[in-house]
Amino acid sequence: MRKTTLIITALFTALLLCGVAYAENGIKLTNTAQKETIVTKEDGTKEVVLEQPDKVLPGDTIVYTIMYENQGKDTAEKVAVNNPIPENTLYLDGSAQGVGTEIRFSVDNGATFDFPGNLKVENPDGTERMAGPGDYSAVRWALGSDLAPGAKGSVSFKVKIK
Repeated sequence: MRKTTLIITALFTALLLCGVAYAENGIKLTNTAQKETIVTKEDGTKEVVLEQPDKVLPGDTIVYTIMYENQGKDTAEKVAVNNPIPENTLYLDGSAQGVGTEIRFSVDNGATFDFPGNLKVENPDGTERMAGPGDYSAVRWALGSDLAPGAKGSVSFKVKIK
């Protein structure tokens, strides 16, 4: 059985784009964006609801979910899903999720990825400082195991509209 190594970039840069993409090795990606709204129920309890918004405003929280599925005939190994953080948004710290994945971030538009404690950015005066969530420009989820034919899963993150 042939195995392939694959890094997938979800190039969905429009703010509320929902779409499907295929990698060359049969990995299907589906990207959705939903507005997170907190509603008060009749009994006074609050509930988080995800909905497809008609419009978004500064301060709104958007949840991006990227679903992946190996539709190829071969097992894919070392699969990573990359997704840019859309312009005019701010990544919400701790919101990246993905069962069985290793999550890293980029501060250079996806050229390199690392764990948050290792990321640095340059200040206007040329000095360096530790990067924070507001500096992140992309997220990478590296799957912890091979992706067999037919296997699927999902990863997600949240942003706030600036």
